[in-house]
Amino acid sequence: MKRKGWIAGAAACMMAVSMLAGGCGEKAGGETAHVNEQKPEEGEKTRLVFWHYYNDAQKQHLDRLIKEYNETVGNDRNVEVEAYSQGSIDDLTNKINLILNDSSNDVEMANIFLAYRDMVVDVVRNHPEKLVDASEYVSEEQLDSYNQDYLEEGRINGKIYILPVAKSTELLLMNQTKLDVF
Repeated sequence: MKRKGWIAGAAACMMAVSMLAGGCGEKAGGETAHVNEQKPEEGEKTRLVFWHYYNDAQKQHLDRLIKEYNETVGNDRNVEVEAYSQGSIDDLTNKINLILNDSSNDVEMANIFLAYRDMVVDVVRNHPEKLVDASEYVSEEQLDSYNQDYLEEGRINGKIYILPVAKSTELLLMNQTKLDVF
């Protein structure tokens, strides 16, 4: 069951990348734009750097999906996704914070990264210019394909900063038999 969750998460990541990459040609309203707002030279591919915290089997599966995307949809759209694991979620969060606070030795921020909502809220509060409203790059039809409750969690100050490509749930499990002893 755990493996299916990884596969679903990796597939969801690629769906989000595909939707954002699809926006590299035009904004949802039809206006020409690029996720990083830098138009590539004629004949060059738009390069999207994607940071994540997947490792081992999750990373291998994600790498296969990205390779498939780059060879098919990405190739058709002249987009190439480069994905890099940053280690753990803490490592990724620390790297992003270093970049946002100009302490990273000129490391450039990724175009797309995985993050928890609390971290994104902090970025919106302190560095709103570093993020883009995903609704400018993803059509309403594409947004409708997400679980709307999860999508709403990604809306901050009326803008969509988080596409729900993975979902974590905190659980408390207890052994009632052991607890009854007390």
